[in-house]
Amino acid sequence: MADLTATSKRSISGADGLSGEVADAVQTYGGMFAGIRGPDHATTQGYVDAYNDEKGMIFAGPQLDDQVLGDTSATPPPTNSTGTDASILKATAVTGVASRADIGKAVYATDSNVLTLTAPTYATPVGIVVDWATSTTCDVLMLGLAAQAALDLSGQGIQVLHLGHYYAANVTDADVVTSYPIPFHCSLESFYAVCTKAIAGGGGTTDLNCEIGTTNVTGTLQVTTAAGSTKGTVITQALSGSNVGHAGDLLSVEATNTSSLSGGEFDLYVKLRPRMGV
Repeated sequence: MADLTATSKRSISGADGLSGEVADAVQTYGGMFAGIRGPDHATTQGYVDAYNDEKGMIFAGPQLDDQVLGDTSATPPPTNSTGTDASILKATAVTGVASRADIGKAVYATDSNVLTLTAPTYATPVGIVVDWATSTTCDVLMLGLAAQAALDLSGQGIQVLHLGHYYAANVTDADVVTSYPIPFHCSLESFYAVCTKAIAGGGGTTDLNCEIGTTNVTGTLQVTTAAGSTKGTVITQALSGSNVGHAGDLLSVEATNTSSLSGGEFDLYVKLRPRMGV
């Protein structure tokens, strides 16, 4: 491919939408949240579909334009239009929204008709709550395909902090990490230990919990001889309440119930999900 050496007129789609061929035998309806089966989708990559939380699915706009049944053998094959611009969905239901305190929270789609504040299995934010009316009814700023691409290609901003390597027998009832500065506004999503040497002890357990400042995060990671009996095992604990930190907040990890472990080694990690604002 050579560099351009003369003026060329390129065909550019209007910014408000993109028309694509609908996957074979897939029924789509106007108003559905749109998806594109991306290059890593299991089947018929590159086709428009109703969005679902599926491996390889790309969220492609706030809604499909028309009711279309996909038929890839037809001439011409049926197409449907996706909305690619940023836009605001007015007075829409979002599961988990309850008050104005939810303004600024990330919104996820679980299928072609459901928005929620809870990240699904293959989570990627598709919008942001920008106003609240009543109950679960709110306005949602949909990111648009360009912002969606930037977010997805950056790994959705997820980061993992390594909080150190530990010899189980040396861990005592005290902080194993004290005052680690949180790098940005985020929620602590999960806390896990990777066992680099099998954990040993007479039915032993070490309890580990995160603290932001002096407040315990809900969710206790238990490093046990049963769960960590094999080298390479990953022990995972989801984190929930009191799990939001801001840049400069201090993260500590407290160990309790440590006396019964006699051997083994593990590394600690915590997964961070960015949040809007500072």
